[in-house]
Amino acid sequence: MVQNYTPVMWDDKAFAFVPYEAFCDLPHYPKEKCEQICKELNSLIRLCTYRPKKEDIYFHPVSYVRRSGGFIVTDNQASFEKCPYPACADRHSCQKICDLMNRIIEES
Repeated sequence: MVQNYTPVMWDDKAFAFVPYEAFCDLPHYPKEKCEQICKELNSLIRLCTYRPKKEDIYFHPVSYVRRSGGFIVTDNQASFEKCPYPACADRHSCQKICDLMNRIIEES
């Protein structure tokens, strides 16, 4: 049996998308394909260059919602000097990144 992996799980320690063993109804692929998708997603995450200060509100594109089948814009408040998610200063620029990330998943 081939083990499948999902590329949509954010790893805040690695500060990247990394392959996780697939579960439920998340998109899933063989490990090599999943690694490639993670690489593409991570290249888009590098576009998030905003560095919020403590207590600033920011937006991030790493929340994946199974019902809608895609990445969504999520707002957050920086609790620490270094936030655990890639940050965008505004909802609009974050939505553009989500759209690109969703396209990668849809085309895979």
